[in-house]
Amino acid sequence: MNITLSFNELSDYLAQKYKVRPAFSFVDEKTIDIAYKHNRFIPAAHLQLRMESVSNEAIILSYE
Repeated sequence: MNITLSFNELSDYLAQKYKVRPAFSFVDEKTIDIAYKHNRFIPAAHLQLRMESVSNEAIILSYE
């Protein structure tokens, strides 16, 4: 089974559901940087999500 979800779809869902629109960018082929800036006076918060491994039964992720 293949599941595809674009950054725009995910960002639109979060904006609709939680009124938050994060920015997504690739760091490398296994790492995605997710940034959210609340307002112009507070620095952006970043989360790096890394896919460690994929098997038939599990997806292993790590974050910083």
